[in-house]
Amino acid sequence: CSAGSIGDALAREFHARGFRVFATSRNHETMSTLAQEGIETIKLDITDDADIQRVVREVSMRTGGTLDVLVNNAGVGYSFSVADSDMAKVRQLFDINVVGHYAMTRAFIPLLLKSDRGVVLFTSSIGGIIPMPLNAAYSASKAAISALSDTLRLELAPFGVKVINLVTGMVYSNLAPRVVIDEVFPDGSLYKPIQPNFVAMFARSVETSTPTDVYAKGVVDEVLKKSPASWYWSGGLSTMTWLLSIFVPRGISVRSPLPSWCFFANISDRTGFSRSSVV
Repeated sequence: CSAGSIGDALAREFHARGFRVFATSRNHETMSTLAQEGIETIKLDITDDADIQRVVREVSMRTGGTLDVLVNNAGVGYSFSVADSDMAKVRQLFDINVVGHYAMTRAFIPLLLKSDRGVVLFTSSIGGIIPMPLNAAYSASKAAISALSDTLRLELAPFGVKVINLVTGMVYSNLAPRVVIDEVFPDGSLYKPIQPNFVAMFARSVETSTPTDVYAKGVVDEVLKKSPASWYWSGGLSTMTWLLSIFVPRGISVRSPLPSWCFFANISDRTGFSRSSVV
């Protein structure tokens, strides 16, 4: 829940609706503003099992052993092609974006079961639905989150705990500015010639992004419904992605979705590669 993030906006919105909120972050200092507003803050590293258990005990002690809503939102991005990826960073991404949420959910299930309105939220992404060039690791982690949420929904339904997959489109958070264009295209990259395309696409995505506060209001509205959606779509390009997922055959959408086609237009001419020259 660091300042400027989706988690920060969600913490504020739940607090504004009367919830008692426990906001977490690896860096306690990034939540100072939330603390000043009366939101309880706890330092947490979701990749550390012992740290997770410590927070479970702390929340349980403060609430009497119950939890109404668990928001799994922590995450990191990694914008590199598969060919240019650093495997240590890819493994770290999955540890945070997938395994960490799995561990958090598993640890808090006993508290959710004691609530009369238990809800688990997972922040996935449209990148897990349609191919996003130069974003394979992040997209794969979000596809995994969608699968996790769907399976968990079936497992917890008999006990009255709801699970919502927040299929998130473009939202302007503090994650977006962290993309360093020159790092995405390292020297020697096969994709260096199309760096201008990426810069233009990135600029357009920022311009069409949904503000975090607007996104958060919609999410909390959905959570408060008697029968919330299993998949809640929100953010820039989310409607287009939903339409593609419904009306375009998978065999077509995974080969040439519009954003990818525009991004890689004429790549063979720019790089000198073609299908006939690659073994």
